[in-house]
Amino acid sequence: MKLKDALKRAIRFCGKAKGNPLFHAVRFYPGNDGAKACLLSTDGITSIVLYVDEELPNVLLDATLLSKVVKGPGTLEIETLGYGEVLLKSGTSSFRMRTQDFEFYPTPPLLPNTFTSFPYQDAVQKVLHAAAKDKEGALLNLVHFTPDYVECTDKARLARVKIVGQWEGVVPVRLFKHWSYGDIYVAFTETHSFFWKGDELRMSVIPKMVYPNTATLVPAEHDGGRALVALEDLIYVVKTGTDVSTLSLISLEFADGQLCVRACEREGEKEVVKATAELRRHNNILGKVVLDGRLLLQALKEVDTPTVYLGYPWVEKQGQEVDPLRIESANFIACVWQRV
Repeated sequence: MKLKDALKRAIRFCGKAKGNPLFHAVRFYPGNDGAKACLLSTDGITSIVLYVDEELPNVLLDATLLSKVVKGPGTLEIETLGYGEVLLKSGTSSFRMRTQDFEFYPTPPLLPNTFTSFPYQDAVQKVLHAAAKDKEGALLNLVHFTPDYVECTDKARLARVKIVGQWEGVVPVRLFKHWSYGDIYVAFTETHSFFWKGDELRMSVIPKMVYPNTATLVPAEHDGGRALVALEDLIYVVKTGTDVSTLSLISLEFADGQLCVRACEREGEKEVVKATAELRRHNNILGKVVLDGRLLLQALKEVDTPTVYLGYPWVEKQGQEVDPLRIESANFIACVWQRV
């Protein structure tokens, strides 16, 4: 990997400048004993190691200044000037930078001896939209793996893909973002998870936390109303209602072989013209749910079949927040909880 490309990826994995300043930096390691030179950055939980083609000095440099360097055109070169300074050249520009003390900068953990092919890659990409964002809840900014499925949730929604695996635990979401295309190899120890592809190694401390018991909230089989609808029709009526509502809230009503969508406002509901879709199959259970249309649309983007099953609570159970709208398509399940 070229130094400039590697440095851009390394900066993305640094800790924030307002957090621990020690982590807002990139560690440069020279190659030795046949091993390639590499970059390391970390936020204290997740880390990335990138192996580069160029020779590197043994230094630690500030990420804020480096982010300005990589914006320039041309290839990037680095040389040691002595007296605690390095010179970085990018195109016709050059930058002198002071090095930082790396005595207390974390060193990467020992790598496992064996890596295996990672079967979850496509499944993980389908569920990432449902993970909590960093600012909303770091405790759920995770991907949850079980021997039967992989899932994410932010408590307002959930996305799950059924897949046979051999590991159970949680991994921070950021380890799965911005991967280039290709096979990924994985290894787990008692304390860390490792993901390796080509010249890039990502790793994370395995968080010690109690993940929500989603198996009870989203059982394997749905008990309640169930309807089959064409995906294209469903997206149209949901988007129509969502765009009309200033709150992005919609109600979905199941009755008489049709799905009727209405936009919701603070003062109640208002009719949305032509926001109805034919139910191709329906178990004739009346039902109504009120939810955030944006969350539903995000889930529907991950559906890759022409039709989708919708599961909804019995009409007499309405108003219970624990009853979500359930979306099923092949091995993909998503839930959006009601707004009450």
